[in-house]
Amino acid sequence: MSGRDPNGGRSGSMAPNPISARSVEEFSDCLRQLKVWAGDPAFEELRRRSGVPSSTLADALKARRTTLPRLDLVRAFVTACGGSPDDVVRWVVGWRRVRLDAAGIAQEPPRAARPRQLLRGITHFVGREEFLDRLFDLQREQAVRIRRSLLVLLVGPAGVGKTALALHWGHRVVNRYPDGQLYLDLRGAAPTPAVTLEEALPLLLDALGVPADKMPKDAGAQASLYRSLTYSRRLLVVLDNVCDADQVRPLLPGGPGCFTLVTSRDRLSGLVACD
Repeated sequence: MSGRDPNGGRSGSMAPNPISARSVEEFSDCLRQLKVWAGDPAFEELRRRSGVPSSTLADALKARRTTLPRLDLVRAFVTACGGSPDDVVRWVVGWRRVRLDAAGIAQEPPRAARPRQLLRGITHFVGREEFLDRLFDLQREQAVRIRRSLLVLLVGPAGVGKTALALHWGHRVVNRYPDGQLYLDLRGAAPTPAVTLEEALPLLLDALGVPADKMPKDAGAQASLYRSLTYSRRLLVVLDNVCDADQVRPLLPGGPGCFTLVTSRDRLSGLVACD
């Protein structure tokens, strides 16, 4: 945030960081701090800016709340306090983190807080400088515009070195994705059957620390949990040997800080067009 309230004033303190909140009470405290930071406008003024009743806004900022305010209310409140679209994204991330914690799903489980699943890369990798430069350019662009998730597709015939390129580049940027690296070979071009969605999602959720007794049974619920767990993380996800768009689409992470690298022999036109 810029440090100015919507009427041009300036607060003398730092804007609160909602991503640091770990409980409903802490999140509500961040909302109260945001109001003060914005110049402490009256609730009636915030109602005028947001279109939300002042009593509803006041209730969202109550101390010792036991439930999160609605997400649409949080978005409207942050905007009324002078928040930019990027600020709203940060508040959404913070809200989702607290919601998951309240549901008993740890954001950073102790047994697998930061997965490191990349296969070992080739020691003496040469060539492909043009493709490496392009990948580094995309990563730098994402670092500037952190609200954007990136999906990159490496296409080529068998034996051309798609996986080697993905792993070589991935090992060079691991420090830029501090929440971990996921790797999954979907066997789309192997003589053995390709990995199904019902097989892939539990593997990814297990790597993110979801214990067996917390694993949803339904693939749709698993995909939803996967998107939620990846939303607030900065992850590098390598999905190797993909056969078609339908196989990989449910495995795309939900976070604006995630970089997904897909390799395939097929151009995956459906994935390019829609995702």
